[in-house]
Amino acid sequence: MADSIVRRYEAGDGPGRPPLYMVKVVESRPVSDEIARSLNGQHKSPQLILVKNGRAVWSTSHYNITSENIQDAVDQFHSQTPAGSGG
Repeated sequence: MADSIVRRYEAGDGPGRPPLYMVKVVESRPVSDEIARSLNGQHKSPQLILVKNGRAVWSTSHYNITSENIQDAVDQFHSQTPAGSGG
């Protein structure tokens, strides 16, 4: 599921979209643990987290990871970012 979402996101258009990074939890447990620690979040897999200024501002997991929900989160991300600030 996560791989197909990543492919659709990367294939989409729209300048200024936040970059997408995928951490494979089993293969990269220390990275996953550090993300959970630094963002003060509960880990779920699969999980999508939108980070702004080093803080988790939105997250969802499992079957709520949809193209529509991702687009809504990105739109909200941009509506909170002043023009020219670079997010």
